Amino acid sequence: MATLDRLSGGRLILGAGVGWLAEEFAALGIPFERRGARTREYIEVMRKLWTERASSHSGEFVNFEGC
Repeated sequence: MATLDRLSGGRLILGAGVGWLAEEFAALGIPFERRGARTREYIEVMRKLWTERASSHSGEFVNFEGC
């Protein structure tokens, strides 16, 4: 996505859904009730990784340093 956005001059629009089928979350052992918070954090992480030269993140669902 980041490459497409760059090649298109910033015209890419990415849509993301939080999911609706509780059984899919259960199969992965992920709490269905926290899907909104998880999605928000994942989007925040993607924005960091795509816009910062060196990124770090410490959150509820994702943790990394110096990427």
